[in-house]
Amino acid sequence: MKRFLTVVIMLVVTVFTYAQKSNEDDECKAYLVGDENGHIYYEKNIDQKLPLASVTKMMTIMVAFDDIEKGKVHLKDKVKIPKEIASIGGSRIWMKEGMEFTLEDLLKASAVYSANNATEGIAYYISEGHIDKFIKRMNGKLKDMKLDTMIEYHTPTGLPPHMTDKNMDIGSARGLYFLSMKVDKNKKYMKIASLKETKIKVGEIKNRNNLLGEEGIYGIKTGHHDAAGYNICIVSDENNVKLFVVVLGGKDEKTRDRIVLDKIRDFHNEYQYRVVLDTDSPLTKVKVIAGAEDYVEIYPDADLKKIFKADSKINIRVKKEHFVTAPVKPGEKLGEYQVTVDGEKVLSGKLYVKQGVSLYLPFKKQKKEKNS
Repeated sequence: MKRFLTVVIMLVVTVFTYAQKSNEDDECKAYLVGDENGHIYYEKNIDQKLPLASVTKMMTIMVAFDDIEKGKVHLKDKVKIPKEIASIGGSRIWMKEGMEFTLEDLLKASAVYSANNATEGIAYYISEGHIDKFIKRMNGKLKDMKLDTMIEYHTPTGLPPHMTDKNMDIGSARGLYFLSMKVDKNKKYMKIASLKETKIKVGEIKNRNNLLGEEGIYGIKTGHHDAAGYNICIVSDENNVKLFVVVLGGKDEKTRDRIVLDKIRDFHNEYQYRVVLDTDSPLTKVKVIAGAEDYVEIYPDADLKKIFKADSKINIRVKKEHFVTAPVKPGEKLGEYQVTVDGEKVLSGKLYVKQGVSLYLPFKKQKKEKNS
């Protein structure tokens, strides 16, 4: 015999108030904040193509790691620097014609210190001196990622046209967001990008990303020149949420970095990651009649783990058996659930048994005790 019982579980998330920061809209040309699942929370001009500056180097390093993964080149390879690479200006490490660096040192100098001569050296080595072919590979990889309408490359470094005689490397905040998600999956790249400082052949270098370690930030790339302003792409992992932030055209480095921190803090005050349903955690239990156990736990058939507004009212409505008679078999359905968020149904499903309950047999138990 079965009887039904309806239970309503209410999860109310506390609302936090947060002081409004200064108007970032006047302090940069574009920004975007999104999570690892492609959901965008804050945005401005995210489809406008703007000068990339050194965030261009993200793709240069990605192409290099492609060849490393295929075994075409190796981190310990020696790269001999030609005159035209050694003399490249802007952000740079000390080098001169004929010097040899390991490919690993050049990657560190590019990812950490944003050295243009090191980055150009990477492209030169990978392409066997044919840098135009390397740039074609950069754009080809964009096409493979379906980002070729959002970003376009003309150099490996992001240096402006007056220094390269090439067109400007440009891209949108949306494109850089999607690219950042791809970069983040490359753990070898991210291990380098997260270094606050490191040692290479010519000495210690410090990361130009001043935000490492703040608000869960552990990478990816900064960029700046006069035409671009101050750019940055970062990834943060905090409070069970991985966030990607892109800022383009910041008026100065301090303002750019503050916008990033403000946006991350805004997010964590306005949103929360919630585990509403977990298939490995029982939602409730049902009384068992004549069973070896008094109750059996029942589990939802689906997970609901996602980001919700901090002030969302989450209700779980459970309709379950009031009791069940033993034996209870694994997989047996003993109820249903329905989840609503702010009054809107978002998920419904079944509640089932994972661990069965056998019939209670007192005489069998006494026999065992006698034989023991």
